[in-house]
Amino acid sequence: MLFMGEKVQRLQREKGVSSAEMAVAFGVPPSEISRWRYMQDMKMSLAVELAHYFGVTLDEFVNG
Repeated sequence: MLFMGEKVQRLQREKGVSSAEMAVAFGVPPSEISRWRYMQDMKMSLAVELAHYFGVTLDEFVNG
């Protein structure tokens, strides 16, 4: 089972998206993206936003 942060890291690699690009898209500092990459779990609202950003379903993001 992957933790949520590991899923963010995997999708970043698969989609070729840098943390700097994500920071601009989400309007947060790059340090926040780094924090997301090491989270064990996260709020559902953030998971929904990330799934949309990466172009995957919420089910794929959470369970994939």
